[in-house]
Amino acid sequence: SPGIFTAVWSGTKDNIANRQLLLAQLKDVPEAHRKASFVCTIALVSEDTELSFTGIWPGSISFEERGSHGHGYDPVFIPEGFELTAAELDPEIKNALSHRSIALSSLIDYLKANVV
Repeated sequence: SPGIFTAVWSGTKDNIANRQLLLAQLKDVPEAHRKASFVCTIALVSEDTELSFTGIWPGSISFEERGSHGHGYDPVFIPEGFELTAAELDPEIKNALSHRSIALSSLIDYLKANVV
């Protein structure tokens, strides 16, 4: 899995090359073993605290690129519960469900509960 190396998986910062390499590496992997997740962690650091809020968006890797919304690995990522890739989802739906949205919502909930 690309993990922290997602931006340069193919040795470049070319999103298309990164996706093509990932799909080539997974070409013989059956659907049941193509699980993946997008992960986002937001840090809140101050004099008094160091906290992190993590959002995980589970899904799987498709067999081909589909869709034109989004960026990065969106055209090959199928969120759990969907048949569409993240790049095929309406941007408002994607943004409401994404790993970034989950992490940000956790941060907002913390701030609402702890900031006067």
